[in-house]
Order: sequence, then structure tokens, then C-alpha cells
Amino acid sequence: MSPADRVTGGGAGSGPDRAAGGAAPADRGRIAVLGERARVEGYGLGGALVSPADGPAEVRSAWESLDDRVAVVVLTPAAAAVLEDAPRRRPGTLTVVMPP
Repeated sequence: MSPADRVTGGGAGSGPDRAAGGAAPADRGRIAVLGERARVEGYGLGGALVSPADGPAEVRSAWESLDDRVAVVVLTPAAAAVLEDAPRRRPGTLTVVMPP
């Protein structure tokens, strides 16, 4: 038994490409990172959906254009300030704010 099998319970379809709940990576929600270009661009290297937005209008537009597959949104502090309570109106999406 490999270490990955011990974590996921072993058996067919297990291993590092499967979550403990059995969902394949394609079935999981996307992670989006939204905010100032200089703070968000690097997250694309990790596979996140990057939404550079350098001003209030761009932040609002980027937020509204997120599709339903986005499960987690990481906001810069400036983007969070622009959106105020908008993240609360998006049920089922976890929204977090980067440290300053």
C-alpha cells in the first residue's frame, strides 16, 4: 500500500489524483484569485483562475463574470474593500481575503 492509498483509503480509483470523497480533479470547483495584477498573477502558475482587476470598476466586473464552477475566491484586501458584502450574496462559494 502506498502512502497515497493510506490517506484516501486505498482501492480502485484512489491515490493522489482522487480526493478522500472520491471526486476526480475535473469534478471539483475552481479557485479564482481576484485583485490587483501585481498581487494575483502568480497564482495562475498553480492553476487558479486569475482575474486581475486594478480599479473598483474592474473588480466589480471581474466578480460578476465569475462562473458557477468557482468554489473558492481569494481576494486582495483592496478588492474585498470594493466588493463589501457581495461575497455574502454568492451562496456556496467560500471567499477569503489575503493578508495585507
